[in-house]
Amino acid sequence: MRNILYLCFLAFFLLGISTQAEARKKKKSGKEIAKEEKKTESLTPYQKLFEGKKVETAKGIMTVHKVDGKVYVEFPLSLQNKDMLLLSSIERTSDHGDGAVGQFGGYQIPFRFVQKDSVLLAQMDLLGRPINFSGENNMESVLENSNKGGVHMMLNVLAYTPERDAIVVDMTPLFLENSRYTTPFHPQSMNAFMGYIARQFELKSEWASIAKVRAFDRNITVTCNLDFVANGTMMGGKVGEADQPLSVTVNKMLVLLPEEPMRPRIADSRVGTSFWTKGRIKSGKHGMDNVYLTRRWRLEPVDEAAHRRGELVEVKKPIVFYVDSLMPKEWRPAIKDAFEAWNVAFERIGFKNVIRVVDFPKDNPDFDANNIEYSTIRYAPGWLTVAPTMHFDTRTGEILNASLCLFDGFFSMQKTMEILFTSGADPNIRKNQFSQEEINDMLRGALMQVAGINLGLETNLKASSAYPTDSLRSPSFTRKYGLSPSVMDNLPFNYVAQPEDVRRGVCMSQKRLGECDFYTIKWLYQPIPEATSFEDEVDVLDRWIREGRRNPYLKFGHLMSQFYDPSSNAQDLGDDPLKTTRYFFENMKRLTGGFMDWFGEDDADYAKRTLYYKNMVQVCQQRLMALATNLGGVYQENTYATEDIPSFSVVPRERQKAIVRYFLDLEKNLSWLSNERIERELEVSNPAKYEVANRILPTLFGRLNAIAFTAEKGSEYTVEECMDDIYRDVWEGTLKNRKLTSTEMLRQKQFLVIVNDASTVQGGFMAAAPMAFAGEKPEILQGKNPLMNMTDLQTFVYRHGTQPFSLSTETGSCDFRVLPHGVAKKEAMPAEHYFAMLFRVQDLLKDAVVKSSGDTKMHYEYLLYKIKNALDKTK
Repeated sequence: MRNILYLCFLAFFLLGISTQAEARKKKKSGKEIAKEEKKTESLTPYQKLFEGKKVETAKGIMTVHKVDGKVYVEFPLSLQNKDMLLLSSIERTSDHGDGAVGQFGGYQIPFRFVQKDSVLLAQMDLLGRPINFSGENNMESVLENSNKGGVHMMLNVLAYTPERDAIVVDMTPLFLENSRYTTPFHPQSMNAFMGYIARQFELKSEWASIAKVRAFDRNITVTCNLDFVANGTMMGGKVGEADQPLSVTVNKMLVLLPEEPMRPRIADSRVGTSFWTKGRIKSGKHGMDNVYLTRRWRLEPVDEAAHRRGELVEVKKPIVFYVDSLMPKEWRPAIKDAFEAWNVAFERIGFKNVIRVVDFPKDNPDFDANNIEYSTIRYAPGWLTVAPTMHFDTRTGEILNASLCLFDGFFSMQKTMEILFTSGADPNIRKNQFSQEEINDMLRGALMQVAGINLGLETNLKASSAYPTDSLRSPSFTRKYGLSPSVMDNLPFNYVAQPEDVRRGVCMSQKRLGECDFYTIKWLYQPIPEATSFEDEVDVLDRWIREGRRNPYLKFGHLMSQFYDPSSNAQDLGDDPLKTTRYFFENMKRLTGGFMDWFGEDDADYAKRTLYYKNMVQVCQQRLMALATNLGGVYQENTYATEDIPSFSVVPRERQKAIVRYFLDLEKNLSWLSNERIERELEVSNPAKYEVANRILPTLFGRLNAIAFTAEKGSEYTVEECMDDIYRDVWEGTLKNRKLTSTEMLRQKQFLVIVNDASTVQGGFMAAAPMAFAGEKPEILQGKNPLMNMTDLQTFVYRHGTQPFSLSTETGSCDFRVLPHGVAKKEAMPAEHYFAMLFRVQDLLKDAVVKSSGDTKMHYEYLLYKIKNALDKTK
């Protein structure tokens, strides 16, 4: 008890001491506070921003401070009215499907900052601000007054710097906001299925925060932690999981554009370069139109006099690509080989060592892969193949950064395509594991095309049509010329080559640049010193094109041309599409017969062989779709009125008629696609024979409108003749009064399904046949399935690549070089014609049914019943 009392007394005693000490402390703090307040009154507004606060500072083109979760920027007065870009890249993410680490956002926003009284205005300039071609000086002031730029945000001026050469503004709102302009997410991501799905991101602004600030010679970077709720929509309905949480660490960059703009180069529709659209003011009587500027790197010789003398010289600023330290080691040699292969083309115009591929520096503290100053090649997991992003000076087209992400899907797709296209002829490809040398050889051609895109070139689908098909079976020809005059063609592997050609050493992939690639690099990058302005270059550039017209290997075909120009098909080879297709199917026959044994190693669960089988069916269908563009096809030629070259010509009647005949014969001879072992062991629900056969008639009918159009443009192959060719083949057995095979019965049913649907008869007939067209779409894209099957769409995008239906603003104007889709003056086959066809078939069957027996008779009776039932419901 005594001890307890002692402890209580001690506790009270200590508490008293503590209370007195605290009182003395508070009394002292009061004095100090008064002193501090007096000191504060003497501080300048600039000093008050930072006094007594934890400050992180970075110095570069601007001085940037991170203070209490805010970003204070010392904005130099000398940078007012200077052209800048606001960009973003992803540093970390909770879902790389909306953007991979290192991937730049899909937009670049031009800004100018102007002080007005106590605020700094962030003005968003027009992307396509017109250029003055009028020669009138007063037009410049007119353009300036008409394109001041809208105010995106007002930033309060907090203070002047001590030297009064800069103002301090709180730029936190600019870096933490989210809008359609400043989103860090690329519109063609995996979750967006390359643009087929629209992704919406709602920023949780209350959770947004600043992580760090950095400053460099030409830009400042603010790293932000942002949280979103993401949704996807298509055709007005939500797809995928709703309200998905998404957390990202984003680098927002404010970049100063070059003080001295590069001389632009005007693009030409006859040459395969990427371009940018701007308005052009001509003289008063000519008004305003569009001008198209190429996108290219600024390459200037270090010794201009030596370059003019024809000497090989270095450039002032080489194009350096930095390869991710996480990049699979098997891919690295192919990346370096493919990108640096373009140096040969630059050497032909007098520049050496233009392109350099190096690893991420390990001992350079100044290197930052997320800095816009560095073009990077990053690795990312996922089914996507490649995601390039390019940022350029919107005033001139100068490329500032051209980075890309290579996904796992890039390697797996190339491997699958090589197996499908070449293993039927090449025994060396009949395996699941490739050596390092084989991987390098396999990836080289595709990566060379990717490198070309990053140099400002564009896909050239027409190039491969310049080579004779049979030349692709020649070892000497393919070793010298490759598979196409341009690696910018969307080249598969050599599926024209047959086993005997492989034994003789024919090339099976594109291994080097083609003649068209050298020509395009010259046209895009060759300096024209005699020109004093970019307008003066036009005559020289035009002369180069006209001189190149004599060379058939310099043809160019735009990506969108594949829907109507059969010489510009993706994954096409040679100048004879019918012969090419025959060679292709010879290899498919060998593949079907052997691949269960060829690819059994390390495939106990049949996963690899199931993948190969499904893709084999798809490439067979794609080859037929490409062949079908010859029906009603138009060979486009980008030409000027001053050239004696027709802008288009139609596919000859003989070729169209032969292709219709081939389709119809193929439909009856697809037994080679049936393999009992495949269908048994892979549990195939719909054998390849039927998947391919079911596309043939819908494909032929689907080309009738195109045939009608070309008939009006001079083709001798008419809709009536095509329809008659189809009718006589499908009903051949009936016309000859013989017993029908099961295949013939299926074809006749499908014929009537198509005719009935096209006749607009309301009674219906039977399950609709799949409709085929040049740009095949999954059901969701036809508006048939609002609840999307993501796996199906992923397969579709994986097969068809990165060309969504809507073009982003950065691709320029599609009317620059694309021939408008032709529409016949009159409907190819009006509904009443199909309606008449129903009666024609009905009359044929009424006569045939009395002369037939057995299954054939039952088949005719069934068709007559369905026709009568459909017609009765229209009454």
